[in-house]
Amino acid sequence: MVTSVVNGNWLQSIRLILEECKLASKVKHNNTERDRAVAERLIHESDRLDQEGRGTIERTLADINKKNLVNIDSKLDKKKHS
Repeated sequence: MVTSVVNGNWLQSIRLILEECKLASKVKHNNTERDRAVAERLIHESDRLDQEGRGTIERTLADINKKNLVNIDSKLDKKKHS
């Protein structure tokens, strides 16, 4: 231990550890940014699918209401003519 302190190896060891910490931090940061971007894309896709589904529901309900009105009108016409 005394020889490594005298030789300055401990300083190199500390520098190496600091570099490893910096690299690990950079990797974690990059992974976090990637995960954030993926999450944002998923949110946008979910919103798009939600709007698409709501539009489909509205069109389907409008079609059902039209058919119901036609059926009601048809029944009323039959009653008038009977």
